[in-house]
Amino acid sequence: MSEGATDLVRQRLIDGLLRRAERLDPAARALVEARIAVLRAAPPLPALPPRSPTLRSPGPLAALRARLDGDEAASAVAPGAASAPAELKTVRRYRRTWTRLGAEQRLVQALAEVPPQAGPLNTPRLLHQALCLMRDTAPEYLQHLATQLEALLWLEQAGGLGSTPRPRGSGASRR
Repeated sequence: MSEGATDLVRQRLIDGLLRRAERLDPAARALVEARIAVLRAAPPLPALPPRSPTLRSPGPLAALRARLDGDEAASAVAPGAASAPAELKTVRRYRRTWTRLGAEQRLVQALAEVPPQAGPLNTPRLLHQALCLMRDTAPEYLQHLATQLEALLWLEQAGGLGSTPRPRGSGASRR
């Protein structure tokens, strides 16, 4: 912002405060008028240097994401180089269809796990009801949620967090 622009912003602020002060009671008006006096007495702000239109290189998280997505070409791009071409509409449509079908398949699997005589507070039954409601009201969100849950499950399995060690003294391993 140039010096003139910051002065213009300051003047607009002062004008707004003056309009607001007209509707206030005398005690509040005195506070607003004191603020206006401080704003008018303040020295002008120095001008900021103009921004250079340089392209930023992708950060380490963007490179990791590209690598995990399997996009080796995007992760090998040198800083400052042109980015990879946009995804084709057909590929997007294909990915969207398979994501939707995968979410539907997982929903059917969740339904299969619900016991036939489940009570009203049965966790699998409540989960299935919530997923069915989400499928009916916001199918795109259900697909997004399923994708995130799959990623979390993959991370849990990859990190070895899913397998909890059993105590040594329990089980049929005693002889």
